[in-house]
Amino acid sequence: MLDLSEYPVIDTHCHVFREDISKTLTAENFAQDINFGSFYPDFLISTSILEEYNKASNKEKVELDQKYRVAQTLQELQYHAKHALFYRQMLHELAQFFNCADDLDTIINIRNQKAVDFRSYLIELFTDARLEALIIDDGFSEIAVDKPLKTIEWSEFEQLVPIQVVRFSRIENLIKNALLVSSDFDEFLVNYDNEMNTAITKYNSRGFKSIVAYRTGLNIRNPDESDARNDFIKYHQDKSPEVERWGLKNLRDFLIWRTVEKCIKLDLPFQFHTGIGDVDTLVDQCNPVCLFKFLRDKKIRHAKIILAHAGFPYVSEATNLLNILPNVYLELSVMFPFTSAGSTTNLMRTLEFAPLTKVMIGSDAFNTPELYWLGAKIAKKALARVLSQFIEFGAINEDEAYKFAKLILSENTRRIYKL
Repeated sequence: MLDLSEYPVIDTHCHVFREDISKTLTAENFAQDINFGSFYPDFLISTSILEEYNKASNKEKVELDQKYRVAQTLQELQYHAKHALFYRQMLHELAQFFNCADDLDTIINIRNQKAVDFRSYLIELFTDARLEALIIDDGFSEIAVDKPLKTIEWSEFEQLVPIQVVRFSRIENLIKNALLVSSDFDEFLVNYDNEMNTAITKYNSRGFKSIVAYRTGLNIRNPDESDARNDFIKYHQDKSPEVERWGLKNLRDFLIWRTVEKCIKLDLPFQFHTGIGDVDTLVDQCNPVCLFKFLRDKKIRHAKIILAHAGFPYVSEATNLLNILPNVYLELSVMFPFTSAGSTTNLMRTLEFAPLTKVMIGSDAFNTPELYWLGAKIAKKALARVLSQFIEFGAINEDEAYKFAKLILSENTRRIYKL
């Protein structure tokens, strides 16, 4: 099998660390710290009750347990999270990296000893994975189910991370900022344009992203300005969180068009969240095929559109769009590291049909640096297996396989984001 261990990786899609991540981890909370989808206690119990429980005395916790079953709920979620294949692989890979027993307590103890000098620990992790750059979605905390997630400041993240850090901006944050300071629609458009310009000029954003799949769906219409204006008026008549978060479809779609057209002028990529995600995803409107009419429109055919997460689990649908539309690219975050051994099957479904010059590696890592590290490790492992199968089948030779690996792991991203 091919050996890609020394090949550099650019993580095309990830997030900043959790606020307290430089502190020690605990064996008790490790599963929830690294978990992608099995641990959502605030889906069952309100965030305010969970926060109260964390601060409560033992006597108060007993009372809260009697009323809300907090401890039982947390234990059940921990039980499920610890039996996810990805969690087991994280433990095995860390044990090998630390050269220690395959035991959670041992792994956590060694990790915490190394993380006392947190930057040195990051250097060790990222050097082992040959991570060269991270492209960061700057809006991660905005999608928290109940309250924004507590993440470290961008400046602190840049100082901690020992490799290049590149930013792209989530337009939902820009929309929210512009709505808060605008009294009429014309002023709103000026403020939104200023938000975009600030992202580019002040924060050096290399592109924009939308999570409209969490809001009003990927079936992007082409509303005129009057439709968007009516939504703005609706927002000022009812500023409820429900309207701001899940309403305003005409306004959101109008601004997507506006932002993509700006990206064309500046030759910047625009990324859509596609496929499943957190519990507030519109699961019936997140399939990337919902974007087909929008992607075919003549006004935006020269845009660089990136389908985040390869539409997972709708990988074949996303790959088909990539194959037939010259303006569409894929990044494979979530697939690496969270689908674990299944990443090989998903990657095969992608590469068997897609131009290999339009596919990029990503992790969607968050919270802990081990996720970025494991994303790169699993990506190399899966890519080596798939390319080796292509060699065995006679589709490519070994020299071509190594060339394609370099493209997918780093060079495609370097070209598209102008790194």
